Amino acid sequence: MYGSTWLTSGLGSVIVLECEPGDPTAELRHLKQPAEPVGPLTLGHDHTAGVTALFDDRPDLLSF
Repeated sequence: MYGSTWLTSGLGSVIVLECEPGDPTAELRHLKQPAEPVGPLTLGHDHTAGVTALFDDRPDLLSF
C-alpha cells in the first residue's frame, strides 16, 4: 500500500487477494490483523454464477 502511514494505521484489518484476471482460484492473506490472524486461504470463484467459496483442501480445478 502506498501513501500516508495514516491509511494503514487507521484500518482494523488489511487483506490481500492474489490472483490473475480470470483465474478460478485466489489466495487470501491477512496482512494486518487486530486480533487473530486468518489464512492464508484458497478461494474458488465461479465467474458464471458470481460466487466465491472457501476451499478447505486443494481446489478441484475441473469443477469450474
